[in-house]
Amino acid sequence: MNQKQLLSISKKTFFNVLYILLGLIFLVSVLTFIIPKGSYQMDNEGMIVEGTFQFISDNNYPLWRYFIAPIEVLWHHDGLMVIMISVFLLILGGTFHVMDQTGGIHVLLKRLIIRFKHQKYVLLRLIILIFMLFGAFFGIFEESLALLPILILLSLSMGWDTMTGLSMGLLSAGFGFATAITNPFSIGIASTLAGVNILSGVLFRIIIFIIMYAILQWFIVKYAKKIEHHPEKSLTYADDLSKSKSFDIDQVLPYQPEQKIYKVFITLWIALFVGIISTGILE
Repeated sequence: MNQKQLLSISKKTFFNVLYILLGLIFLVSVLTFIIPKGSYQMDNEGMIVEGTFQFISDNNYPLWRYFIAPIEVLWHHDGLMVIMISVFLLILGGTFHVMDQTGGIHVLLKRLIIRFKHQKYVLLRLIILIFMLFGAFFGIFEESLALLPILILLSLSMGWDTMTGLSMGLLSAGFGFATAITNPFSIGIASTLAGVNILSGVLFRIIIFIIMYAILQWFIVKYAKKIEHHPEKSLTYADDLSKSKSFDIDQVLPYQPEQKIYKVFITLWIALFVGIISTGILE
């Protein structure tokens, strides 16, 4: 595997994901025929009126509507957010491909590894903190998926495994989302419904955030150290072994002007990230 295949995804992986999504749609469709349907009355503020629940007649949707549901959701009141996230992921996927082909990813990872060669667990704790802060303050979770390829490659280059890379991004963002401080999708909505300021009780939430960060970073660091000393214990050992051969820290690549493009793409990532966050907060 050469440098230009760092981020390659097999057709089997693509279709496996597609089958899982179609399976979930089918499962939910079946459940609509099993779970009784009902509704509540709402007041002018969108709050449920107590004691107004009633079952509704069984008007089943036609079968074909279940398969276009992923398209219909774009016309929902949260449709703009869904569209923004989709565009965000598509654009970042394209930038990853360009950076992969020009060697920009290799340069970016190599600089990080050299900078933190003797402080890699400091880097690990810092990345965990950053993603937890994104989740806690801005409600970032699924948006972190776009950065997982970089985090996984960084993890492999540091001597860890794919699971560590996933933990740095997705798990950390999830913990941050759960221990929200000003998350507009949880704290923001709850404070609006309760009629209180979003900063009400913020000290307690910060304390909980610090405690959960301490627990999470301890767990991930402990796991990473175990994998570093016993890589064969990793659940993704065989796959990681083949991937890690594609990135050699001692390899000297000939300089190409195109490699500077990674700086442009990093700037675009930040701009897109801010755009996604702003859209979520405004909604």
